[in-house]
Amino acid sequence: MDQRAQNKEASSTDNSPEARVLSEDDVFHLLNTSRRREVIRCLLETGEPIQLPDLARHVAAAENEMPIDLVTSDQYQRIYVPLYQEQLPKLDKAGVIRYDQSSGVIEPTDRLGVFSPYLEHSPNEEGGTRSSVTTTNSDKQVVSKWYFASAGLSAILLLAVTLELIPIAGELLGAIIIVLFLAANAAARLSLFHLSG
Repeated sequence: MDQRAQNKEASSTDNSPEARVLSEDDVFHLLNTSRRREVIRCLLETGEPIQLPDLARHVAAAENEMPIDLVTSDQYQRIYVPLYQEQLPKLDKAGVIRYDQSSGVIEPTDRLGVFSPYLEHSPNEEGGTRSSVTTTNSDKQVVSKWYFASAGLSAILLLAVTLELIPIAGELLGAIIIVLFLAANAAARLSLFHLSG
């Protein structure tokens, strides 16, 4: 019996959300908000039931790129209410979690594993936030530094040519600016390679 026939048979005997097979569209729809992604990531990492206040602090810490113990009351509230009212009920309806609104307990189901290939979750956590957050920020700073440098040099060169301080033809000027940006791109990639290695 092929997979489709098994899925059809399973869905005809059990109409609960957990029995229905998640399509790829369902998976992508559930992953299309960062908060739901963070909820799923957290539950994949812990694999255990979690209280809503703890989950809200975890999501707030990830969104604000800070350790959980530094999350402010305002940051927590901005996450808690949407999780309670919208995000968790949607995941519960899809059968990805079991969410008891009255007790505030969120429990992972067997369907959660479907999301694992779509999410990068790091086992190395530092101060309650993923270490990838720090890496991403330093990567952006390295890339920005090189592109700002090439943009600055290009602007100075363009100004010098416009004021006729340097006699360069327009085509040559364009070529020099393109080379500057290609060099910035190569330097940024090389820097990122050294950071990751």
